[in-house]
Amino acid sequence: MAGRLQADYEQRSAHFAEHVEGAEPLDDARLHEIERSLRGEAYQAERRALHELRRTGEVGDDVYRRIEWDLDLAESRLE
Repeated sequence: MAGRLQADYEQRSAHFAEHVEGAEPLDDARLHEIERSLRGEAYQAERRALHELRRTGEVGDDVYRRIEWDLDLAESRLE
């Protein structure tokens, strides 16, 4: 979790630095759409893997529900 937060803040810092330095960043709306799409695909892949782990009995119901809830929350942030 800490690594993801750090990566997000580093990306945001670099993005804002471009604006401060007067550089013309790539189309922000397009970049956000690409990122949103890629994150959505990654969450779906995680969900498929989670379903497979549950199907094979490698994770129990409690773990499955907690991780599924986390995925639901993450996906809701994309909208």
